Amino acid sequence: MKRRGLTTLELLVALGVTTITGLGVAMVITSVSRGVTDMNCSRSAMQRAATSHVRLQAYTESSRCLIGHDKRGFALWAHDERANDVINVSELRVFWFDKGANEVVTEYVEFPEEMTDEERALADIIVSSAESPFAVMMAQRTLGYTTQAVLADGVETLTITHTQEDPLDAERFRVHIGFDGGSKTQQLLMAVGLTQYQRPL
Repeated sequence: MKRRGLTTLELLVALGVTTITGLGVAMVITSVSRGVTDMNCSRSAMQRAATSHVRLQAYTESSRCLIGHDKRGFALWAHDERANDVINVSELRVFWFDKGANEVVTEYVEFPEEMTDEERALADIIVSSAESPFAVMMAQRTLGYTTQAVLADGVETLTITHTQEDPLDAERFRVHIGFDGGSKTQQLLMAVGLTQYQRPL
């Protein structure tokens, strides 16, 4: 007598083999997908690191000195536009590390266009070395005098290092930025030499 179909046992074995094969294929596809995703994340992080390097270099090339740094970010004396050897608030640049948004944001003072030259001169106060540049910038923000721009995104860590006890004495410092690169962090290490270095009075 001829068999017209599979027995229950044969059917169960066939289903089991099909299931195992399907799981194996799914695992391979998932692994490949993760690898492609990590590769894309790593490539994106490298691009962000390169862009951030260029943007930061544009600020540091003309900066006079490193004013301060802590877990909130760091601050630079961008230039001595008034040529008075002191830091006026319009010459201050603060680089905030926003952990919540994973961004490094630059903030600086930009007085309203309707201000007269006399009003600008009065508002452009001197920032002493004893003051916190972060507190000064926040006070200017409260007055509505500041502008912000994103320097880098996808940032996980930001650290500033130098060999001096006082950052104002640091003619050279290093910027360490860690970018989200998927399975691993993409590091940017930027050595900054202040060719226009000047310690404010």
